[in-house]
Amino acid sequence: MLKNIDFLKELSLAFGPSGYENEIREIIKREIFSLTDSITEDGVGNLIAYVRGERSDMRLMISAHMDEVGFMVTGADGCGGLCFTGVGGMDARILCGKRITIQGNGGQLIKGVISSKPIHMQSRDERSRAPKAENLFIDIGASSDKEALDLAGKGSLAVFDSDFVEFGDGKIKGKALDDRAGCFIMADMLRRIRSIKLRPPCDTYFVFGTREEIGLSGAATAASSISPTHAMVLETTAVSDLPDVPAHKCAARQGDGGVISIIDNGTVYSQELVSVAIRTADEKNIRAQIKKYKSGGNDSSHIQKSGSGCKVLALSIPTRYLHSPSCVIAEDDLTAVSELAFALLKTGALLI
Repeated sequence: MLKNIDFLKELSLAFGPSGYENEIREIIKREIFSLTDSITEDGVGNLIAYVRGERSDMRLMISAHMDEVGFMVTGADGCGGLCFTGVGGMDARILCGKRITIQGNGGQLIKGVISSKPIHMQSRDERSRAPKAENLFIDIGASSDKEALDLAGKGSLAVFDSDFVEFGDGKIKGKALDDRAGCFIMADMLRRIRSIKLRPPCDTYFVFGTREEIGLSGAATAASSISPTHAMVLETTAVSDLPDVPAHKCAARQGDGGVISIIDNGTVYSQELVSVAIRTADEKNIRAQIKKYKSGGNDSSHIQKSGSGCKVLALSIPTRYLHSPSCVIAEDDLTAVSELAFALLKTGALLI
C-alpha cells in the first residue's frame, strides 16, 4: 500500500477549484510546516516552501498545482435549477448525472446533481448529440429560483463530488488527482529531505501553485518572483491505453512508470534535462516512459518563459479519465514519479 495514502485521500476530497485553493493550501501547510526553511504565500495564493541549498547561484523550482476543474453558477433556469459554466476544460458528455459540491453564499458546502431535460422530452436530434453544458443545470433540491440563488448565487463555485477508492491491482480513483497527486509527491519529497538531513545541491523552491486550470497564472507569478534557472513540474497526463485507440495515439500507458515529456501544446522541454531524466531512471532502475503523443500542457509553458529563460522538465503520472470525478492512477506509477523526482533532486543531475 502507498505510504501516507490518507494524506492523498484528504487532498483529493478537499474543495479547491481554480482561485479557491484555500482549503488545499491549509492542508498542505499543516503537512509541511516543519519541513522547510521558510514558507510564504504570494498575492495569487501560491504556497512556496523554500529549502536552502549548497549553492545559491542556481535556483530549482519544483512545481505542482493545487486547483481542480470545476463550475461557476451563472443564474437560474426558471424552475429552481442553477445554470452554470465550466471552470477549466471538461467534456460535456460526462457531466449529466454527476454529483457536485457547491460552495454556497455563506461558505457552506451544498450537494447537487447535474441534470438535463428528461430523455423522453428530447427530440431525436437532441438524443443523438452530446448535450451542451449551457443546456444542463444543477439541481440542489430548491423549489424556486429565489431559493436556489439565495443558497448559491451567481459566481458560486462548485467541484465534482466523488469518493476516493482503492481498487483492482493497485489502482486509485478520485477527483482532482490532477494535480493533488503532484502536490502529494512534493510533500513526500520534503519529508524525505528532512528525514535524511539532505541539503539540496542548490536553493530549491517547492511551489504548490494556483489557477493552472484557467491559464497557468499561478506558475507565472511564482516563476517571476523566484527566477528559477531550472524547473521540474510534477503533473498528471491523460492516457488512452484503452480498446480501439491506435498505438501511435496512446501518449503513455499505465503501469509503465512515470512519463517524461518531450513536447506538448505549450512547451518544448529541455533536451538536456530530458536526457538526464532518462539516464537517471535507467541508472536507478526506476520505471519511466517517454510521452509519445503531443497533447495537453501544464505550468511548464509559463515557467520556461520566465526571466531570461528556464530549463524545464515535466514528470507526469499517467492518468485515465482526466478532468472527471473518476481520475484513475496506478500506485506504482505514482511511486515511480516520486522516486525519479527525488533522485534528480538529491544528485543535482538537473543542474546542467
